[in-house]
Amino acid sequence: MADFSNLLAGSPAPHSNAVTPPRTPSRTPDPDGPRQPELDVESPIPTDSQEKPRSAPVSTAPSGTLPLPKQPFSLNDASPAGKRTYHQSGRFCSVQDPNASEDRHRARLSMGGKMIIIEHTKFMELFVPAPTNEDEPTERLSSLDFRPVAVTPEADMYKAMMAALNHEWLLPNERVVATPNKADSTSDSRKKIDGGIYPREHAPEESQETRWGYIELSIECKTMSGAQQDTFDEDNEDPEPTAGARRSILGQIMTYSILVFDNQHRTHHYTLMILGDSSRIIRWDRSGVVATKKFNYVQNALMLAQFLWRFARMTPTQRGHDTTAVRVLPGSAEYKLMDEYASMTSKATSSKSSVGDHARQSFKKSLVDAPRWKLRVDDPDKGPQYFLVGKADFKASGLAGRGTRTYVALDISHRTRRTLAYLKDAWRVAHLNIDQEGDILKVLNNNEGGGPVKYVPTLRCHGDVEAQVTASQDVWEMKYGGKGLVCPLKTHRHYRLVVNEVGLPLSEFQCASELVGLLMCVITAHGQAYDRKGLIHRDISVGNVLIYPTLKKDKTTGKMQATRIALLADWELAKRIDEDDEGPRQPDRTGTWQFLSANSLSCPSKRIIVQDDMESIFHLLVYQAIRYLPHNCFDVGRFADQYFDGYEQDLRGVYYGGRVKITAMREGVLRDPLSHPLIFYVSEPPSPETTTSQDSSTPEDAPATGHVAIEDGPSSHSSASTNVEPGSHSTTPETSQPSTKETPALHPINNLFNDMLRCLKAHYTLNVPEILTSSSSADVDSDDDTTAPIRDHMGILEDYEDDLDDVTAMEPTLAKLEAEAGQLGSHRAMGKLFLRYYLQVNKWPKVDRVPDKLPEKYHRRDERRIAAGTKRSADPTFEVPDRPSKRSCTMGSRR
Repeated sequence: MADFSNLLAGSPAPHSNAVTPPRTPSRTPDPDGPRQPELDVESPIPTDSQEKPRSAPVSTAPSGTLPLPKQPFSLNDASPAGKRTYHQSGRFCSVQDPNASEDRHRARLSMGGKMIIIEHTKFMELFVPAPTNEDEPTERLSSLDFRPVAVTPEADMYKAMMAALNHEWLLPNERVVATPNKADSTSDSRKKIDGGIYPREHAPEESQETRWGYIELSIECKTMSGAQQDTFDEDNEDPEPTAGARRSILGQIMTYSILVFDNQHRTHHYTLMILGDSSRIIRWDRSGVVATKKFNYVQNALMLAQFLWRFARMTPTQRGHDTTAVRVLPGSAEYKLMDEYASMTSKATSSKSSVGDHARQSFKKSLVDAPRWKLRVDDPDKGPQYFLVGKADFKASGLAGRGTRTYVALDISHRTRRTLAYLKDAWRVAHLNIDQEGDILKVLNNNEGGGPVKYVPTLRCHGDVEAQVTASQDVWEMKYGGKGLVCPLKTHRHYRLVVNEVGLPLSEFQCASELVGLLMCVITAHGQAYDRKGLIHRDISVGNVLIYPTLKKDKTTGKMQATRIALLADWELAKRIDEDDEGPRQPDRTGTWQFLSANSLSCPSKRIIVQDDMESIFHLLVYQAIRYLPHNCFDVGRFADQYFDGYEQDLRGVYYGGRVKITAMREGVLRDPLSHPLIFYVSEPPSPETTTSQDSSTPEDAPATGHVAIEDGPSSHSSASTNVEPGSHSTTPETSQPSTKETPALHPINNLFNDMLRCLKAHYTLNVPEILTSSSSADVDSDDDTTAPIRDHMGILEDYEDDLDDVTAMEPTLAKLEAEAGQLGSHRAMGKLFLRYYLQVNKWPKVDRVPDKLPEKYHRRDERRIAAGTKRSADPTFEVPDRPSKRSCTMGSRR
């Protein structure tokens, strides 16, 4: 199965056949509002030699000129709440079941710095056009009486709202329904909204139950017309309010919009916000939010009535529906086909069917109590391809950003061949020189540059979805452009990608020895992509590594044998390694906060290198081990919070990595929240308190063995070192004492952690931050003899004469540090390190996986964050770039 020979026997010359498209000037970087901690994307991705580089798409939003604000609003950089991967996005990894307050907070963070307020007339001109086949009844619209709606208490507003709006001449095909008391029974969120406009055939008038899958326009009511409950502050630099109650309401309506996007296929969505006798109309898309200035709809009934009348006559595309996604209705031929395929039984004698059955089971599970859709993928070479899907295998939380959804999909493009595939639906960043992920996979899959890269997905088809592009960034340009500033909002284009392999989450590894083998596949894929194609991944995270059940021919028996390998997926952020640094290609940082290297989190402008991705593999190993292996940490939620989710924030609002991760890298020690060295055992150690298991420790369909087969690996290798570094968090199993009733035996994975931490510590010791080696530091005269004896004018050395030799011996030699740090930058060395332990698989416990130790109900502590640069936080845990001018850090960077 897994071929690691390239790791151990050398590789062809790096990027020998990679083709570089013509360069295009890149834009100056600027912090982007949504909390997606991203690092700059600086250079184009190689494509096939015949492929021409794409230009950034042009949005279809109408042009215009809007009044400039007196002062620009401030922006925040990306935060640790943002995670953009196949299977993880938009939430802290320490929180599995966020409460309503956390949901609202996270939703609001995702839109930070992306809010734009414009005049009502301009909003209507841009987004709500008058129909061309019907005259607008202006006088009748102006005569509507909305006074009964502006009443208290809030409960009385709902009936008045329905009575005022449910006129057939106003809404001929829709109904307004109040749903403040009943949540959608088909949704896991259990959230409900005050009301909405629904198609007549799907209006929940009898049940009065929110239906997120059918709502056309969201309506939320508040009784106060002043600022107390207003979701935007149009008089301030930043439209986001500062008061806690107002921020909570803003997060509340954002979570409702997220549910609409989650339950429908949407390009954008509208919300009507009622604030006493005032109102706002809000438009959401994956780039940002555009809202009207607050207007009095009682005194100016035309402003609200005109919007509703036009909205009722807008096309599905204008309302924000993705017309390339079509519902598959019960009783249809395609609906029956999905049921038939899901019910197919595998032949007991066919190992091939048995291996692939996990995909069918996943597809079957996706059809239970879920709407079904037919999705179209417009491949530039193959033409339209069609896929049937049920419930998404994964939905990225949050509104702004890529909004990634993945499906186990039935390919119906060919009548005679029905196969399952993995479909990714996302809103890719469409800035200059950023290629489609499918083009990157083409390069990884092709025969050039030494051949295809192993352990990466196989492209089936891909393509942009019609002309579906976000518009909020264009409104920002219209309102704030012309001042030499770069728009902080990203342009997102709807995109679909399909690969052949249907994988399993990495969390379904069976035992630690299998996990080590799976990560060896990742190192191989990363190394081959680097050497053969000149690409570096830059986003290794728990969601981007998938387990793939497959077949391998046994070299001894010649028979096909079922096994499991890992696939390194999600290559959207990959970049060429031989490009000059000419600035980033995206407005903010890219990557998955929780698994980025500590150096990357400390220095947002840092270029990602091999050492950073290898460190991400280490963090990935820690993440799986802390959740599913026995150890001495009894507060896993807090450990994950501090180590993976931890962050610091400076006075400008820019986020940096937390202290715990970078301290572990610099010290070479993993510690629990109480600062005790983290130790892993072969079985559960005594616990100070009873713990409750969260779920089963082993997947039901996991193979009988966790051993990952290796092709062409060396027959023997040096054994694991038995030397323990001072301060190491564990000892080797060879030197550990036999287990007792009180303390079980130490786990061999401790040795792997020790060796990796030794490399990481050396790397961080040698790579002193630039801020500490700048020209502002005192320079040493090159003519000085640094080997000359110290002139001890104070006579101090006499007091420590007996200790001088010991102190000198304690200092590690530079050569040793360079050798250890060099391993981190070598795929071959890292592969050999993992292989050393993998070949000792017989010494590893066969059953060591335990139930998930991350509490289901853990909630992050509301600890006060001390901004960098203040007296209390003046420590060298992270580096802060030079402070820009006030104007450049409030709105955007100069061109």
